[in-house]
Amino acid sequence: GVGKTTLAKKVYNDSSVICNFHIRLWCTVSPEFNTKSLLIQILCSNGKQSRMDEELKNLNEHELLHKLYQRLKTKRYLVVFDDVWDIKVWNELRISFPDEKKGSRIIFTSRSSNVASQVEFGGKPHNLVPLSEKESFELLLKKVFGNEDCPQALHGLGMEIAKKCRGLPFA
Repeated sequence: GVGKTTLAKKVYNDSSVICNFHIRLWCTVSPEFNTKSLLIQILCSNGKQSRMDEELKNLNEHELLHKLYQRLKTKRYLVVFDDVWDIKVWNELRISFPDEKKGSRIIFTSRSSNVASQVEFGGKPHNLVPLSEKESFELLLKKVFGNEDCPQALHGLGMEIAKKCRGLPFA
C-alpha cells in the first residue's frame, strides 16, 4: 500500500511518543473481526500475553470491555487500530476508550475512506497519497545509493523501476 501501517508504526515507536503515553496498544484488525478476540488482543498487547490470555478467555465481552475501560481511565493512552475494514469495529469497542481529557490518542489505519470519515474521535482523516514518479525515483536512489550519486548509466533503469512502482514506496 501507500505506507499507512508503516507510518503508524513509526509514530507508535517514536521515542517522544513512547515517553508521552502511559499505555500504548497496537491492534491489527482482520476483515472478519471477532470483538472478544480483539479485546483480548488489545489487553494482551503489552507483552504479558501467555499468562493473561488464559484469564481473559474466561471473561465475556462485557467484562472485557469493562476491564479495558478500567485499565485506561486514569491513563494517557495511544491505541493503534491497524487495517480497519469496517466501522463496526469502532462502534463495538468505543465504550472502552474513556475520554478523560488526558491527551489520549487513537490512530486508525484503513484502506476505506468511509471508515476514516465515520470514526469521530476528535480528529480528521489524514489521507496518504502515492509518491510522484520523481519522489519514487528519489526514494529508490536514496535506498540503493545512500548519499552516493547514481551512475548516469543507471538513471534510465532507475526511472523505469520508479515508474513501475506506481508511487507505492514498498512495491
